[in-house]
Amino acid sequence: MNTNRFLSAAPRRATRAAVITMAVALAALGPTRAAAQTETDHATPAPVAKAKAKDTAELLVENGNWLDAHLYLVRDGTLTSLGFVGALAKDRLVLPPLATSTGSAVQILVLPIGSTGAYLTPDLLVNPGDEVELTVQNQLSLSTVAVLPTRATRPTS
Repeated sequence: MNTNRFLSAAPRRATRAAVITMAVALAALGPTRAAAQTETDHATPAPVAKAKAKDTAELLVENGNWLDAHLYLVRDGTLTSLGFVGALAKDRLVLPPLATSTGSAVQILVLPIGSTGAYLTPDLLVNPGDEVELTVQNQLSLSTVAVLPTRATRPTS
């Protein structure tokens, strides 16, 4: 009997459990920070808002899962909430400027609400203006992700 198949699943379950535990802990801390914000935090001058828009990228999510999903950006072990996408819905989210920092790879963590499963993308190198297309499947392991470069750097045929 080949026991290697059973031994390799334990570390994956432990890693998945650790990622989910971190995500839940950070999600619990999120509302306290949002409640502490004042109205002055939301008042951003127009030129600053435009400058920030140039440093960001977009995440196009198609959630084919039967559950709503909470999406996180993972960079250097730190989780940043990106938002929620409803079950069987499409949405466009903005990746923060830290996702497009030069030379650092990021990942996207998808946690379906009410499930013990999770999907973590491979490392992604995202530049300002890029579009990241994420398709979440009902069977999470079949989910896909692609980074599409900005129109200015796309090859023409």
